[in-house]
Amino acid sequence: MTLGPAQSGVKPDCPFQQGSAHGTKNSIPVQQAIEWLIDTGAEIAVVRANVGSQFDVVSAGFSASPTTGGGGIQVVTGVDVCFTVEDPSGAAHQVVSSRYVGIKSQNAGSNLIGMAQIADVQAEVRWDPGTKCGALRVPAPAVSSRARREPEDEKERERQARVARNQAHLKEIAKTRPKPKLETDTVPGMLGDVLL
Repeated sequence: MTLGPAQSGVKPDCPFQQGSAHGTKNSIPVQQAIEWLIDTGAEIAVVRANVGSQFDVVSAGFSASPTTGGGGIQVVTGVDVCFTVEDPSGAAHQVVSSRYVGIKSQNAGSNLIGMAQIADVQAEVRWDPGTKCGALRVPAPAVSSRARREPEDEKERERQARVARNQAHLKEIAKTRPKPKLETDTVPGMLGDVLL
């Protein structure tokens, strides 16, 4: 089973799971351990302000409102949600979703995984509030084709971060370089123009 009650004892009838959020801060890879509430009423994952501040994020250009009140939610990219699913044989697989994440304006409530992240890995929520046991289940092909597995070691994480930094650096260089001018001239004895 991949779901159970919160270790903190809050919301005893709701499904929780130990997981993490991944991203970068000042171009350095960051991983934050999180106890996720699996919220079937939420569209996207949402983290508290203190978790969101651990990452460099890019605003998606819109915001969200919590159904329970308590301030606005900034919708961003730059935070990956990492959690565990089970295949039909019961084997656990760690998966990562890079869908939009909301950052709360305060540190109230739970960090939660929404349906965008669950759908991203083609999972379904199975939860029995009576036994307080459940799982995020996926069909076998979803684990290998849709879900992006967590890098197996630190070297792979460092390589991915290096590639991302290099790509960002190349984009910045491309923005500052002047565009080359093409000049043409006619060469005697030839038809048409020749580039110089």
